[in-house]
Amino acid sequence: MKKFLLIMFLTSLSFSCIDKETQRKNDEAAQIQFEIESEQKFPSSNIDAKGSYRKRILHSGYEINFEIINKAKFTTYKDLVIQLSYYSKTKTLLHTENMKIYEILKPNQVLKIEKNTKGGNIENTKTLGWRCISALIVE
Repeated sequence: MKKFLLIMFLTSLSFSCIDKETQRKNDEAAQIQFEIESEQKFPSSNIDAKGSYRKRILHSGYEINFEIINKAKFTTYKDLVIQLSYYSKTKTLLHTENMKIYEILKPNQVLKIEKNTKGGNIENTKTLGWRCISALIVE
C-alpha cells in the first residue's frame, strides 16, 4: 500500500511539473506574440533616429548624418519615412519635410545615412529635429 501511494505521489508530482513547464512555455510564447504584434502595429516607436547636421557652405540646405536604430527584437522594417523639422531661434516650427529612406532595417541594426537637404526657410533656421513617422514591415 505504501508503494502504491508513493508511486501515485511521484506520478502526480511529475504531471504537476510537466503542467507548470507547459504553462511557462505557453506564457513565453504569448509574450513573444504580443511583442511582435506591438512592434508591427507601432513601427515608429521602435525606430530611433539620432545624428548631427551642419549647414552646407557652397549650397543652400544642410548636410545630415543619421544613425537610425531599430530597437525591435523581432521585426524588420523597410522604406522608412523620416520627418525633418526646421526650428527658429525661439523654437517656432518653420517648416517640415519628409525624407524617405529605401533601406532594410533588421532587428537591433544601426544604419548610418548621409543626406543633403534644401530645407525651408533656411535664413531663420537655427536648429533641426527629426523623427521616424512610418515604416513598412518586411514579411
